Amino acid sequence: VTKAMLMADFDRVLTDPLLRLADLEAHLAGPQADEPYLGRYTVLSTSGSTGRRGVFVFDDAEWVQALAAITRPLQWAGAPPPWTRPRSAIIASAAGWHYSARIGRALASRWLPTLRLDAGAPLAELVGELNAWQPQALAVYPSVLLQLAEEQLAGRLRIGLRHIGTSAERLPEATRQRVHAAWGIRVFDTYGATEYAPIATECREGHLHLLEDRALIEVVDHRGRAVPPGEAGARLLLTVLD
Repeated sequence: VTKAMLMADFDRVLTDPLLRLADLEAHLAGPQADEPYLGRYTVLSTSGSTGRRGVFVFDDAEWVQALAAITRPLQWAGAPPPWTRPRSAIIASAAGWHYSARIGRALASRWLPTLRLDAGAPLAELVGELNAWQPQALAVYPSVLLQLAEEQLAGRLRIGLRHIGTSAERLPEATRQRVHAAWGIRVFDTYGATEYAPIATECREGHLHLLEDRALIEVVDHRGRAVPPGEAGARLLLTVLD
């Protein structure tokens, strides 16, 4: 089932008759997009960069699973534990329908003093906010991270980062190198999707590990047939189990 097929038959696929795509789209477009739909459903959408945006609905139990799963990359990367109250910053989408925005708000806690910034804000504004906050840990999109590394090397950004995590975009090797030049640390990257995250995450040895305990993940060719280990495929099939 492709995303296009899912969205075309959305109302027939979902098992709760109260959930209709037109109503969910109206909810996502409204001012309360970041509030639970019908008081019990978390509704998220992709950005539509592939040509057709996907809408995904989580009930309370599924959303708790999603929140628990996204904390795993932090443990693997050796991020400072919450009881040390590290100062953190998250630079991501601020849209109520976006995964990173909703996850950030849901995990907000007095144990984790966190500055949340919009990835679409002007670079000078981001630099000023970060200089004032002085975070130890940063979660950010790779494209924004590269700009921040250049600002740090130029002396306009002056923060002492100890941990950096990226997601949502491809992380080029050149960006890793500029980050190391700016802060002397490595970047921990996570690969995921709105409906299942993380799909894979890096460990402290620099390897990307596939997380298969909550989904069946299959690399297939153009005809949908599984490819042998080590062979590049045409697409990824994802069957979420929870």
